[in-house]
Amino acid sequence: PTQSPLKSSEPPQKSKPTPNQKPILKYTIALTSWRLSQTRKPIHVHLITPPPRVVRKHTLNEMDAHSRVSFAQHQKSRANAQFSKQKDYALALITYAGAVDAVRNVQHDHSSNNYVRADLVVVMVTCSNNAGMCCVHLKKWEEGRKFAQNALILLDALYQKRGRNIHGILNGEGLIDAKLFGEWRVKSYFIVGRCCLEKGEEDVASGVLKKGLAVGKVYLEEMGTEGCKCKINLEKASYKSLLGQVKEIRKL
Repeated sequence: PTQSPLKSSEPPQKSKPTPNQKPILKYTIALTSWRLSQTRKPIHVHLITPPPRVVRKHTLNEMDAHSRVSFAQHQKSRANAQFSKQKDYALALITYAGAVDAVRNVQHDHSSNNYVRADLVVVMVTCSNNAGMCCVHLKKWEEGRKFAQNALILLDALYQKRGRNIHGILNGEGLIDAKLFGEWRVKSYFIVGRCCLEKGEEDVASGVLKKGLAVGKVYLEEMGTEGCKCKINLEKASYKSLLGQVKEIRKL
């Protein structure tokens, strides 16, 4: 199993001592991420004295692959709130970009199993696309195009390796192909196309947006012409999202 840095979730508790016996402190420590039997399981470790030693946080350069991915996931959560709740697109852009930079040149080591690599792909693609959307709101067209193109490169590489370990892990965790290669890729095409249009590159934008429409239509047809024909909730959610994305592209 792979675990992330320890976090103390509860204050130490004192057990009732017997006469002439010193109280025993009990500590509960939460492992923030744990994989067991190919799933994430919340794990709590119960310790008694001597107390666990608290160490300083590692700098980014000191982190192993797993710690870097965990850091990037935390940054992504912060950026999501900045984007969706606070509507602070400038701050969200900085935070998303920081998450991407944290794992851009990660050096794989003993902690970097296929689950870590799968998480890395997800955080890189989603943060790149979301950073691109921030750029659209901020009218930073060239920067937005680069972020979305980065997401497309990663998704194309994953598509070429579909059926292998990382793709299987992502599917098993609920990231179906309609989301990976449908929603996420259409979002990337939309951002690139919009940025190209705003830069006056109409021919390039037209070609990119046509690709986005084609991808969207493929997965919409696979899931059925009506949302109610989708067999599972994940497909229904992807169907609805893809339908909205296709409409946005047609508006352009």
